[in-house]
Amino acid sequence: MLQSWGQHGLDYVYENRILAVNEERLANLTVTEPIPNAHFNVNFHTPRKWGLNLFGFRPLAGFVFNFMVDWKDGGRITILTDPVTGIARKVDAVDYSNVDLRASKAFQVAGVNLEFVVTVVNLLNEKRLYTGGFTTTQYSRYKESLHFPFEAGEQHGDDKWGEWDKDYIDLGWFQTPLFLNPRRILVGLRVNF
Repeated sequence: MLQSWGQHGLDYVYENRILAVNEERLANLTVTEPIPNAHFNVNFHTPRKWGLNLFGFRPLAGFVFNFMVDWKDGGRITILTDPVTGIARKVDAVDYSNVDLRASKAFQVAGVNLEFVVTVVNLLNEKRLYTGGFTTTQYSRYKESLHFPFEAGEQHGDDKWGEWDKDYIDLGWFQTPLFLNPRRILVGLRVNF
């Protein structure tokens, strides 16, 4: 899938000529490259009349486990554009992956069909960095702390945009808005007529 978005004109109008020239050099159009992705949905069921019968109740019967697995290539992002030559430096971004689980158990109480449902969002509790939560200073420090392939000396490396778990990567002290995907467990009861 190819996407593009943007706006016409300038984001900001500056009185300072130096800032105004920099604003005019930056394009307000973003075009993506095709990004591979995959979605898997795996279901496991136990039959309604399966397993041990304990006083008319079958504890192993009627279970449904549904695993939803998503993966998307992180793609490449432009990290730096030389204002004189217009050459863009692109780096790889961290791939996205996630596993959700929906489990349910059907049973009957007094002739009413009930279903106990548990949904676990982000089952593996994967921690993903949300760079949109950075302050301007945090963003600059984070970008400078990464070691990219086009850099020389001690800064040369193979980091991807979105990495956060190496000792030298600077996220700043206020990290609450940077990781917004904690594991969530939702519990419900469904009445089926």
